[in-house]
Amino acid sequence: MKKLFLLSLIALLFTACSGNSYKVNGKIYGIADDATITLFHIVDGELAIMDSTKVSGESFSFSGKTDTCEIAMLSFSVDGLQSNSSTFFLEPGNIKIEYANGMQHVSGTHVNDQFQIFYEKSTEMNDRASAIEMEIQRAQTEEEQEAAFEKLTDLQEEFTDLVKSSILNNADNSFGYQQLMESYDMFEPEDLLEIVVKMEPVYGTDEIFASFAEYVKGQVNLSVGNKYIDFEAEILSNDGKRVKLSDYVAKNELVLLDFWASWCGPCRREIPTLKEDYAKWHSKGFEIVSVSVDEDRDAWKEAIAEEQMAWIQLIDDASETSPATLYGITTIPTTYLINKEGVILEKNLRGSAVEEALQKYLK
Repeated sequence: MKKLFLLSLIALLFTACSGNSYKVNGKIYGIADDATITLFHIVDGELAIMDSTKVSGESFSFSGKTDTCEIAMLSFSVDGLQSNSSTFFLEPGNIKIEYANGMQHVSGTHVNDQFQIFYEKSTEMNDRASAIEMEIQRAQTEEEQEAAFEKLTDLQEEFTDLVKSSILNNADNSFGYQQLMESYDMFEPEDLLEIVVKMEPVYGTDEIFASFAEYVKGQVNLSVGNKYIDFEAEILSNDGKRVKLSDYVAKNELVLLDFWASWCGPCRREIPTLKEDYAKWHSKGFEIVSVSVDEDRDAWKEAIAEEQMAWIQLIDDASETSPATLYGITTIPTTYLINKEGVILEKNLRGSAVEEALQKYLK
């Protein structure tokens, strides 16, 4: 749960701003006179020095011109013992930054005011998460531990709601865009579609956003209750034979489409449970079709042999029509439970949830 708003080096948006002069005035409590503060921004996906200045009386100032609104970061040391940083949005206007005891307060422009609101709320939630984690560590009974885990789950849901509302409230500015690209994997496709629709009037012509919007709409089409997408892929064999997913959907009551890789720890940890489920339910019409996103075919084959995976094994070729591309796979493991009619019944089943679903649908 402990996910504060982090600087993403790849999810950045540079938007046109009215005017082009900025001034950053700041105060860092406890910093020595003549200490150096360095201003960074992002160039080609990497932090790059933009400017630097010296501190006087705990205060500093930067000024310049910019035609964009971009994420920037200040780097400095307090007492010469540790490196500190403050993240903000560099845009035209007068920006004020205060920093004390590891906490920052940024204000002065609309985007930075909105960023600060989220920063304070998420910091408070982070503190609550730390307290709950201490409860988990100190729990003396299974009941106490389960109760603490429930609190953590509730807090995660609260944080997800906070991020979504923050994105929607900032759908017309760089902060909302950056939050979306940093946090999209927290949301279900339907939530993402709501966000995308609200942001399209402003960012619809942005190439990155347009590509993301297309991905989201594709994921909505793969929601529970919708039809699966058929594909063709190479099956584990010595002759490069290719098969279609529809071959197995038509022949079985239920098919679990499982995206995985040999190098994926969470994927490998799911395999023993899948083996138990397969042994118990295969004769009743249950099939598993695993699609590996491995680039190393030898590693893929070795993992299958080592794990003794007796079900259908396919490999993705990363083409425009490959399984992972058609299903928009960005994280693994990802699973879809599909019935004989080709309808997606469940998504992302893990552990005992697979057995529960099989009991439900294969009565």
